[in-house]
Amino acid sequence: MTRVGMNIASELLAALGELAMAQERGSSRESLARLGRSVEAVVRRMDEFSDIDTAA
Repeated sequence: MTRVGMNIASELLAALGELAMAQERGSSRESLARLGRSVEAVVRRMDEFSDIDTAA
């Protein structure tokens, strides 16, 4: 895995951690939805990166 891939994986772990902590704190639906969208965005970036990495 390249440095870019590692950075994306790190971002994903951080986003998932933030979402989990927000759920434990009982954050608002809006806050959880925003964090969920952040997780989805990182997953999309990871998918795009893996497609590029596979093609190379």
